[in-house]
Amino acid sequence: MEQNKVIVDLDEEIRVSAYGHHLQHWDQYIDMDSDWYRALIDVCAKYKAMGFVTYYENGTWWAAKTSTKS
Repeated sequence: MEQNKVIVDLDEEIRVSAYGHHLQHWDQYIDMDSDWYRALIDVCAKYKAMGFVTYYENGTWWAAKTSTKS
């Protein structure tokens, strides 16, 4: 059996999502940290729904998925 591991760097996707959250309320003062944490939750949930495991390592958020081929 052959194992295939896919690893994705999530940081850029989190940043883009946080900016999207910010644009939804740009005319109001809302804490930018809250936008980032909401984006983190959204992006990690998206990858977990696809069977990935998300984790933080060496200052970066990652998603990993291992599949087995016979």
